[in-house]
Amino acid sequence: MSALDATSAQDNDVSPPNNAAADQGAAPESPFKNKSYFAHWLGTSVSGLGDFFTLIAMPWLVLSYTSDKSVLGVVLALQAVPRAVFILLGGAITDRISAKTTLFVSYILFMTTLLTLSALLLSNGLSLWMIYGFALSLGLISAFSMPASESILPQLVEKAQLPAGNAGLMGTRQISKIIAPVLAGLVIWGVADPAISDSEPDRSGLATAFAVNALTFALALIALWFVKPRQVEKPPHTASIFSSVSSGFRYLFADMGLVTIILYMCCLTFFAVGPLTITIPLFAEERLQNGALDFGLLFTINGIGALFGYIIGPKIKQPKPAQLGLLVFGVDLVAGAAVFLFGGANSMLSAGPCLAIIGICNSISMVVAFSWIQQRIAPQMMGRAMSLMMFAVMGLTPISMATTGFLIDLYSLTYVIYGAGIAIMAIGLLGMSIPDVRGFAAKEAKNAHLVLN
Repeated sequence: MSALDATSAQDNDVSPPNNAAADQGAAPESPFKNKSYFAHWLGTSVSGLGDFFTLIAMPWLVLSYTSDKSVLGVVLALQAVPRAVFILLGGAITDRISAKTTLFVSYILFMTTLLTLSALLLSNGLSLWMIYGFALSLGLISAFSMPASESILPQLVEKAQLPAGNAGLMGTRQISKIIAPVLAGLVIWGVADPAISDSEPDRSGLATAFAVNALTFALALIALWFVKPRQVEKPPHTASIFSSVSSGFRYLFADMGLVTIILYMCCLTFFAVGPLTITIPLFAEERLQNGALDFGLLFTINGIGALFGYIIGPKIKQPKPAQLGLLVFGVDLVAGAAVFLFGGANSMLSAGPCLAIIGICNSISMVVAFSWIQQRIAPQMMGRAMSLMMFAVMGLTPISMATTGFLIDLYSLTYVIYGAGIAIMAIGLLGMSIPDVRGFAAKEAKNAHLVLN
């Protein structure tokens, strides 16, 4: 274990769980009173805000070098593919060396990469082939930072605080999703070099955007220094890192409760994430009058609904394990009905409430399900289990999007939205009506013997 993680019990901000309070049904203390959680929340919030600067700047950077749209596709794929391919390896390494150390190294690499990209832009030393390399590097680093970031929370707070802790992180991420793209656009558009002629592309705004993202990682590094996770007992590793990945699969599939909830998340990804991502802009174009402006408004309404869901999600009393499925599937039954109604909408007044309800339901479901997953998984397996879930979701997302586009061309926008809504409602109804599915949280885990493999 590195010196970064060698914190003593006296230094740890996490106090022992108050069982008496839990028995009396008292609400758990806010995770924001925990200094380690607050530092983690601050660091991930700042770096997450900066990520949107790169998200907005990278496509414009490519288009400033070439008008070939296929090049843009290649660059974006170079970011996405290594992230999906190597995320399993990232989860295994997180379990092996600790989430905090993995995050620390990832933040340094992100900061160095973005500063180099910014400097090359300002010095006119950047060429198109280098952009390919930077895109590949950013995607590869994120394959290690993502499972580490998701794995560290259970080491900072008590199990009863996980819903509020997840809601705090996810809600702040949602706020960034709403405001950061606008800030990034203002930086890219507003920073101009008067010495550059009109015939030459001015990339100073792009360089500033990448530099801002690098600065956010520097601030995240400072915050991470104050994060003091609970120590996780780790056995000596004699197997290869690829054997560790394999043991993650065995651990996951030996727990039918985890298998059930992951299959459920995959179904929602396929029938909800892809269809909504594709259909909302098409809905604005076909049925509303102001095109991109209306699309932005719909996107914002959905985001505000999601933010509201993150606020009320932790306030919902978590039911007993045998009834947890009723809450999760019931919420998505409502979401499916809202998607179906969205298919028949023809104005902002009728579409807006549907998207707001979808956002609320999705956030509540995410907080409840994700917190249960973190409670279920052994600390020594957290990185691998989280990476496997993210691998499944990220792998299905492009397939879902491509399938949605094909079906819209084959049938119509209305039928595809109706179909998605019916599918989500069917998942909710089946989940609520089948005892083995709705009782996933009460299933006995049979993977304890695999924790040390």
